Amino acid sequence: MSKKKSGQFTNRAARKFADMAKVDLMSQAEIYDILDQDMPTILGQVTAFTSHAAGAQYPAYIANGFANLATTLYFKEFVEFHVTVKGGKLETDLTKEDIKALRMIVADAYKKSATNYYANQVQEYADRNEMLAKTFKRLSPKMYKRSAQFEGLSKTQRRDLIIQVYGDPVYNMKFVHKIINQSTNSDKKNLKLLKKLYGDRFLTAVGAAMTVEGNNSDCLAMLFEYTAGLKKKKRKKVLREYATAYKKNRMHYFRMDAAFAEENRKLIRDLIWEDIGYKKAFDAMQASSKSKSQNPKKH
Repeated sequence: MSKKKSGQFTNRAARKFADMAKVDLMSQAEIYDILDQDMPTILGQVTAFTSHAAGAQYPAYIANGFANLATTLYFKEFVEFHVTVKGGKLETDLTKEDIKALRMIVADAYKKSATNYYANQVQEYADRNEMLAKTFKRLSPKMYKRSAQFEGLSKTQRRDLIIQVYGDPVYNMKFVHKIINQSTNSDKKNLKLLKKLYGDRFLTAVGAAMTVEGNNSDCLAMLFEYTAGLKKKKRKKVLREYATAYKKNRMHYFRMDAAFAEENRKLIRDLIWEDIGYKKAFDAMQASSKSKSQNPKKH
């Protein structure tokens, strides 16, 4: 893995994909030639990052590559060539680390596309997202199979769901809750399925969900009720995750208000003692309640 001391990667793809505007002008042949040469290097860079190798950084330049639809097509074909799914199980000649790296790259590109990172390539939005979602589905067959239990969701919604669940909940819960709202399952079943999909990250996802605005969201209401009903030890974990997520996403679910803060006063006090940076997340609960009382709705 070649990097300058500044931390900037110097491999060919890093140089060529540095300027997204120029990437958009490249031919498919040029994109394929770059990736044919650099794919092992790119996957190695991502693996070094995920394995916390000393000084390793995520190769953010690769996201710029997806400004050209040819990059999305290349990853789709690369995965189709190396990965097959039989009986819901993944079979591949790639390493586990390579598969993990591919999932991260595809999920990151999807997140950026969904949040308008490729603003100058909006005409390719639907094609890019569909290819990325199908590619991720092939890389994560177990997740996709499990998503079938969310009754009422289309195949497209299921593909979107698993790629959003794989990503960072802080940024993705605003999409996840909208998909879950389309499921015809009971709240109890949806909650159980979300626990399975997120695994060890479930409480992180619940905390992040509490930074999403959605007054009419059944999913957010379900997760709030779940939080309120937890025993103190787990509820404290969710509140910590909420406060951590709030540092990145300065919003909160409307039921996280002064009354809720009062009910959890001791837990909140302990968390602020743990990290004073959490204070603004809990102050927001009080502020929103005061705003509501000072600006009553007109009848």
